Amino acid sequence: MRFRIVILALSFLMLNLVGCDDKDYSDDIDALKKELEETKASIKTLQDLTNALQNQLFIDSYEKTDDGYTLKMSDGSKITVTQGKKGEDGTDAPAITEIKETEDAMEFIFSNGNTITLPKNEKYDVITLDIEVTEINRQFEFSFTISDSDYFGYGPLFSFPENLEINWGDGWMTGNCRHKYKKAGNYTVTIKAKQIYGLKPEYVEKIKSIDISQCSNIKYLDLSYCEGNVTLRNSKNLIEIEGNSNNDITELNLENLPNLRAVRIGSFYTEKSPLKGINFTDCPKMEILDISSTMLTTIDISGLTNLYDFRCCNTMATIGVWEGFDVTNYSDWSVPEGVKYEVKK
Repeated sequence: MRFRIVILALSFLMLNLVGCDDKDYSDDIDALKKELEETKASIKTLQDLTNALQNQLFIDSYEKTDDGYTLKMSDGSKITVTQGKKGEDGTDAPAITEIKETEDAMEFIFSNGNTITLPKNEKYDVITLDIEVTEINRQFEFSFTISDSDYFGYGPLFSFPENLEINWGDGWMTGNCRHKYKKAGNYTVTIKAKQIYGLKPEYVEKIKSIDISQCSNIKYLDLSYCEGNVTLRNSKNLIEIEGNSNNDITELNLENLPNLRAVRIGSFYTEKSPLKGINFTDCPKMEILDISSTMLTTIDISGLTNLYDFRCCNTMATIGVWEGFDVTNYSDWSVPEGVKYEVKK
């Protein structure tokens, strides 16, 4: 409505300019022209954002300008978004009065109260592993669907990742979860897909390091074939870690895993377990911890106040606990007789 009024007003002024001094009207005409252009721009922005939403486009990239953003959409088109001032209700064309940016989307709030939310570039889960290959033509394989787990039960538990790409580090990139190396050596494997919920190395020689910090959806991780010092951090949805056989982990550090609930770590032959320590930092929801197949002598669980199922090794001598801890409150608590509890502050 405001758009039509501006056009009519401009037309009226132009008709009445005949016989009048141009100076008397030049300021009014310039102001109306400016308002007309701003109104047209507001309408175009609204149409462009609405079309992007209807066509399920996402923001591929964007640049911040002095008064808004320039958006490059997933179909290659560009949208210029300008944040304006709120006009009188019902009189101005809807203008963007506020732009909110989140991790996954951008929200455009209009003067009429409507909001259009456009997602940012589709996020892919990425897992990176450094592996060692000594046997050529041996088939390496990763499993993603997971047949069963202590915490989740029997499966298959998860769907196969969509748009899976595995860069095997030897010049090959495939959508296949199996691969044979032609040369021995050290390789960096990058697994990329839209959603990776579970990962289990089925046939891998040695995994020297693993990074899941860029995999926001992973819930289950098997640490088979891992060796040395392993650190897992900043994975918000990881729930279960399995590592009770086929590994040579010497130290396991778990940091900022807010939804981690269950960990089982050890070796097939307990007396040969190389694990020297396991450390928890910001893992507040831990419920189940099984280290019965290790030779650990001490562990600090003082930050795991939700822990109710604890299976410990026979070599354990000292356990760090939280203030107010009472072992008699726990029925699923298996520790050697005579173990010492120390309150950590």
